[in-house]
This record gives sequence, structure tokens and C-alpha cells, in this order.
Amino acid sequence: MTSTIKEQEELIEVIKRPDRYYRIAIGGYGGEAIYNRISEAAFEYWNKVQEEEIDGDLKRYMLDPGEYAVDNQVVPADADFLKRADEELTYYDEWYDMTTQIEHTYGVDISTAWIRVVEQENDEYSSVDIAEPLLEKTLAELENECNVDYDRFDLDKKADADGHNRVFYASSSEKGVFFDGVIHVNNGSKFDISKLQLYADEMPNGDSIITSISYDGVDIDNFGGDTRGKGYYASVYDY
Repeated sequence: MTSTIKEQEELIEVIKRPDRYYRIAIGGYGGEAIYNRISEAAFEYWNKVQEEEIDGDLKRYMLDPGEYAVDNQVVPADADFLKRADEELTYYDEWYDMTTQIEHTYGVDISTAWIRVVEQENDEYSSVDIAEPLLEKTLAELENECNVDYDRFDLDKKADADGHNRVFYASSSEKGVFFDGVIHVNNGSKFDISKLQLYADEMPNGDSIITSISYDGVDIDNFGGDTRGKGYYASVYDY
């Protein structure tokens, strides 16, 4: 069968450039979030603060527990869950790095996410684009084209022996690019969205956070993205 001119041109292009590099960026709204186990006493104290609607107290404690204690007298010892002490010093855990952490996530919420794919010269971070974007849409618009594998994080499996799950939940709200990586296609073909796989964790608060991506079965490294903070949130729950 005689090949068409278009097929001949595509074959020449494959021979000239068997390796292709595609920059993939995924962004939207998301952030860092943690679920930390706290004691019954800590839960009862801070839940009362919440119920009395003392404006922002738990968030203020989360961001600067030492200063909060100075401004608001001393937090009861059994409720001061960020405080740590050893033989030499007393210090506070950062809210995102507590020793009682149950789960820690960082990424974009899939409900707000958008994706951009553009071909570039090589796999270097500073590489330049060589064409207009192949793809620039929200994931909602790609509902039937993009593969997403959801994994549900079940807090019930983390419950105490008494069946309770007393949790301090905290998060930073951010906007921007959360995933920035390069897809290397080295078999002469071009980017195919059907080979793109997203992985997301379904969290107890209703968020679905994109945690990683792969292409044609190969994990794609994340350069790190670029976000800006929009605020913080803190609460205690007994799930």
C-alpha cells in the first residue's frame, strides 16, 4: 500500500526526533494538610473552644503555640498537644510535623485542578517550549479522557481501642502549580492522554488530592511546582 504524503512526513519527523519531551503542569487550589491524633483531654478542651466560637484561637495556637500561651495564659498541660519536652529543653512541634501524625498530604484538589502539556526541547527544568500547548484544560473538561485512580483514606481503621478517632486537622490553603514534571517519550510516538495516569487520595473532609502521576506505566518526577498561600485552617474532630 502506498503511503500518503502526510504519513511520509510523520515518518520523517519520527526519524529526526525519536525522543520527545513534554512538560506537564497540574495546578489549581490545594495545599498541605495533616491529620494528627490527640488525647481525649486535648480534644475536649479545644472542642469547647470551637463550640464557644472563640475566634481563631486554635489556628493561632497552631501557628505560634508559644506566643499563644503568653497572650492567653497557659494552655492546660494535657491540652497543649504541640508542646514537647526533654531533659534539656522545652519546644513545640510545627503543626505540619507532629510526632502523632496519622496522615499528611500535599497537592491540588482534583475538583479545582487544571492540566497543561507542552512539548519542549529536552528534559532540563529550564528547557524552552518548542510548540503551542498540546493540552490546556481543567480535569473536569477531561473527565472521560484522563485516567484517575482513587485511594480512599479510611480514618475508621485508625481508631483507638475505644472506637474514637480524636483528631487535630490543620491545613494551608494554596493556589498555583502543584505538579511540574517532564514526560519522556522515546519510542517515536507523541503524547497520548490515554497513557496518562493520575493518582488521588480521597480524604475524610471531602478533598481528593492528586498525589502522583505516571505515563505509560512510568512514574513522573515532580520538580516541585510554584504556589502562593491563601490562608490556614484548623479544627478538632472526633470521627
